[in-house]
Amino acid sequence: MTMTMMARASLVMLLVQQGLGKEPSNASDAECLLQKRHDFEEDGALSGLALSDSIMHFADSLQPGATQDLLRSFRICGRCKEWRRFGEERDGGYLSCVDHMEPEDIRAAYSMGIEHHDMWSMHIHDNFGVPIYQYDCTVDEPAAVCDKCKFFQSCLQGENGKGGFPDKTAWTLKQAIVKSGKDKLPDRSLLMKMDIEGAEWPTLGTASQETLSKFRQLLIEFHDLDDEKRHTEFLQTMQNLNKAWGCEKRCKS
Repeated sequence: MTMTMMARASLVMLLVQQGLGKEPSNASDAECLLQKRHDFEEDGALSGLALSDSIMHFADSLQPGATQDLLRSFRICGRCKEWRRFGEERDGGYLSCVDHMEPEDIRAAYSMGIEHHDMWSMHIHDNFGVPIYQYDCTVDEPAAVCDKCKFFQSCLQGENGKGGFPDKTAWTLKQAIVKSGKDKLPDRSLLMKMDIEGAEWPTLGTASQETLSKFRQLLIEFHDLDDEKRHTEFLQTMQNLNKAWGCEKRCKS
């Protein structure tokens, strides 16, 4: 495992809140799981716990600092009994932990970054029957259409204005939820997958704990991990996510 290998394989963090009736900061059964989406073959079998162990081993070889702490923030600290794949077979497909994720548990789903493929929206719609909100400022129309799908021609950005594209509409995560009309739903009632080409770092790093706690499960594809100059920023994002989901406490236990 090297930084070059990590740059070539997008990391997908699966954050799962399964604690019912608990505050997120005290949700001891929040799951912090890790996948890897790969488009090359030499280490294609490396995933799940093996991937986590490889990253932790690499982190241990580094000098103390932001890069080491960032890599350690990807440690797997949860378990999943049942996995199910939603979306395309490769790019655009995501393994989801469906433990404690019955149709009545999910009230709405968000597909952030759809480009020209979004089978994920269709699969979530078919399996859970919930409204799907799709966001992408780089296309004129959604890649998937269903009776409960609604498309917004907007990208995402952080509360600090970073992220998005020049001369394109961009909303914060909180604004995106408000625009969908689902901001009053209870905590842990929303589902989101995010593949927004690097804007995930400011979007999630500056999102409030209140906003992040709305989600039962996040599937996030992280980009630009080879940009070591930004590792302090990336670490802050991971710390913000882990705090909202109770992963910090679980990983230390």
